[in-house]
Amino acid sequence: MLPDEAGTFHARSLLPFLDDVGGERRAHLFRTESPVGFALVDRVVSGPHLMSELFVVRGARRRGLGRAAVDELFALYPGVWEIPFQEENADAARFWRRVAAEVGESVSEEPRPVPGKPLIPPDVWLTLTI
Repeated sequence: MLPDEAGTFHARSLLPFLDDVGGERRAHLFRTESPVGFALVDRVVSGPHLMSELFVVRGARRRGLGRAAVDELFALYPGVWEIPFQEENADAARFWRRVAAEVGESVSEEPRPVPGKPLIPPDVWLTLTI
């Protein structure tokens, strides 16, 4: 995809995660000496847990920080997880499949259309039980 006229890829608001009245969403910040990434997790109470976003800054990648963050999230919210990613993002696809193979008790994948974007390939939805 190309960015919009403002140079952004999407303008998804963080407010649903930071001001969650229903208690279903959590925002997590990952730090070393400084912030290195974040995760937005949905359906923490009702499940299956949804990894809405996982981001690690480029300068902190390939150091095990993303994996450590994911391991902490899995420990906080055990059970069934749904993790969508784009197959075209080869690094994300490799990362999530490796994590699933190493920690998932049961793992499945299915393609799902991206809502409101019929012209792009479907996302891959990884479902795993921790």
